[in-house]
Amino acid sequence: MAKGDKRKNGEGNISWHEGNQSYMISLLPEGKDIKQRITRYAKDLGDAELVLADMRTKMKSGTLENTSKVLMKDFLSEWLNLVKRSLKPKTYDSYECTLRVHLIPKFGKIKLSKLTRSHINTAWDEMLDEGHSPTIVSHCHARLSTALNSAKRRGLITVNPMEFVTKPRVETPEIHPLSEEQVQRVLDEVRKPRLITWGKAASKDEKEDRPIYYYIIHAALSTGMRRNELLGLRWKNVDLGKAVINITHNIHVGKKGEVSYISPKTKAGRRSVTMSADMVDVMQENLEWQMDHLKITGETPVFVGPTGKVLIPSSVSHYFLKIARRLNLNSSFHDTRHTHATLLMAAGVHPKVVQERLGHSDIRTTLNIYSHVTMNLQEDAAACTALQFK
Repeated sequence: MAKGDKRKNGEGNISWHEGNQSYMISLLPEGKDIKQRITRYAKDLGDAELVLADMRTKMKSGTLENTSKVLMKDFLSEWLNLVKRSLKPKTYDSYECTLRVHLIPKFGKIKLSKLTRSHINTAWDEMLDEGHSPTIVSHCHARLSTALNSAKRRGLITVNPMEFVTKPRVETPEIHPLSEEQVQRVLDEVRKPRLITWGKAASKDEKEDRPIYYYIIHAALSTGMRRNELLGLRWKNVDLGKAVINITHNIHVGKKGEVSYISPKTKAGRRSVTMSADMVDVMQENLEWQMDHLKITGETPVFVGPTGKVLIPSSVSHYFLKIARRLNLNSSFHDTRHTHATLLMAAGVHPKVVQERLGHSDIRTTLNIYSHVTMNLQEDAAACTALQFK
């Protein structure tokens, strides 16, 4: 380390650090032991002077933090707590899981000030070797980048090592929309009644056959709504007379099973979707069955289980997968959304209408996802006799 600018305790000094190829800013607060020296780094001398001035200001106000010994596990936990109030419950749960399951185990014992791009690149490679999907690694990359940007803004680090790390490439997931014939097979299968008991007070002799998953699967195929949008519907959101559904909330199920309703992330997510005549009939049937067995109010969920409580998102997905496997179909519940969009576009419905029904903020998203359909439409257009000139 070459000699640099030297100052007394409380003033700090700047010196060139050969190993980091940057300027090291060092400050020892008055009355502190040498072990409590606080250091920062900067790429050029001008920035180093600014950092040192900021450190002196924070020292005088008592807000200067010694991050040289702060471990990543402590920093990440603190950061999550700081951003908690700005996050929706579902987003917070996702962040918390990413930190607890992936980031803290990989980086927790490394000091915040010592984290390098080598640490990060190695961690991403290890995760991929361990069998984690590129999507999971990409989520980890995004969360860590955001957290370290916060650390840089707060002056805890001078350089965010994520700036030098390449984000893992995520392939566009393959979609598996159903054909019209497959849609009918699925609906016929889920239409078969299941023996259930309606209401908590129902006795063993009050069992009736009800195809409880039929209604939500029919609605998904008929509207293209997301699973948690469907489960977020309450009867006050459904106008059977006007054949309109007003989407205002998504369901959120917490770690302990607590149910809450949260607003959509985007303005496009808060939308109205019209229902076909067939869907109105099915929804009317669902409502009448509930009225026969439950006390219905505007707050009652549209899609409920045997006890009258809203269906759990995971149970809906698992049930659909079971049905798909039974019918030898390679589709998930989310593919009901792709099915709706694909069938509409194949029928010639304008992509803008499809975008609005799906709740996409940008029509380019719709066109990118369903490019295979638009390509087929272009081929049909090219073959149109009205364009055959001599």
